[in-house]
Amino acid sequence: MVIQLHGFLLLLLLLLLAAVAQAQQAVAPTTKTDPIEAAALNAVFAKLGQTADSSWNTSGDPCTGSATVGTDIDSNNNDVNPGIKCDCSDRNNTLCHITKLKIYDKDAAGQIPEELRNLTRLTHLNLSKNLLEGPMPSFIGELTDMQQITFGINNLSGPIPKELGNLANLISLSFGSNNFNGSLPPELGNLAKLEQLVGHAAENKSSSKTGVVVGVVVGATVIGLAALAAVFVWSQKRRKLSLEQQELYSIVGRPNVFSYGELRSATENFSSSNLLGEGGYGSVYKSSTYLSLLGGGDSEGKDSRREMRFRLRLSQLHGSLLLLLRLLLLAAVAQGQQQQAPTTTTDPTEAAALNAVFAKLGQTAHSSWNISGDPCTGSATDATDIDSNNNVNPGIKCDCSARNNTLCHITKL
Repeated sequence: MVIQLHGFLLLLLLLLLAAVAQAQQAVAPTTKTDPIEAAALNAVFAKLGQTADSSWNTSGDPCTGSATVGTDIDSNNNDVNPGIKCDCSDRNNTLCHITKLKIYDKDAAGQIPEELRNLTRLTHLNLSKNLLEGPMPSFIGELTDMQQITFGINNLSGPIPKELGNLANLISLSFGSNNFNGSLPPELGNLAKLEQLVGHAAENKSSSKTGVVVGVVVGATVIGLAALAAVFVWSQKRRKLSLEQQELYSIVGRPNVFSYGELRSATENFSSSNLLGEGGYGSVYKSSTYLSLLGGGDSEGKDSRREMRFRLRLSQLHGSLLLLLRLLLLAAVAQGQQQQAPTTTTDPTEAAALNAVFAKLGQTAHSSWNISGDPCTGSATDATDIDSNNNVNPGIKCDCSARNNTLCHITKL
């Protein structure tokens, strides 16, 4: 009876130990990285010439060690770099997904690997300060859990992909100090949660040189055409003046032309006794030897002198008419110049908006462009470059082609 009781107690103890072992296994289940993500991570590291940090790849499985504990990899320190963070809550805490990937300042070279698209649970991606080149791949827009992306300080180029607008959870996007070109895609306006955007398109040197050449050619062409137009207008006006002069000659006859010696002899050395008065071109004298100048005799006497005075006065009238024509021509040219240089003014709504923006941000208009109290003046309308020049900062650029070159709109701030 005692032996049976001991056997029963031994069996009960064995059952209790088995239950405890099973409970321990349930409390600490074996975890494993998603095999697709593990293969993708290995391919990314291989293509970028990187090796897993020993602090998180402790067992040959990526999601181990510091990848699953509270170690911080978000700050740009090299304690865990390259580094990943994992979420192992899937399938009753047995399956891990890679949620963060950092390869910061590790001289990673080449294009962004295609395999990165298989890390579908990524929320944070930091590939900044490397030697990456080529375009920013559009498949980044498929990683819809993404919250923070950093591609800054690389050699990436091409346009910013519009697919980034699909990342509805994105909070921070940084791609500055690269060689991107073009404008930001309007799809970025879909990022309702976006709080930080850091980036600029690098200046395209070939485009800049092309722009300079085109600008010089266009400027020279415009100046040439303006010169031809001015010559044409001047020749037309001169031709019109010549025709009017010929018409006047046909009515009153062409005035006689005398040498200084002949005039001096005819007026007895410009004697005051022969002075008739003052005209628009100076003193008017009568001639005592008019007929001899014309080759006639003295018999015509008083009639000849009256004819001489008539012709001299007629010559004076002709000169006054030419002077009047010249004055009218100058007035027409001045009026034309005023029409060619109309007064411009900034759109009142835009001027008020700019003033409000500057007031709220504690800024003041730069003296080089706000020279008259109207924003669109000075360097705001000339060829001054404000995109990369801190000499005009804050700065604006304007387009004053609206309403026959009288209304300006602010195009750059």
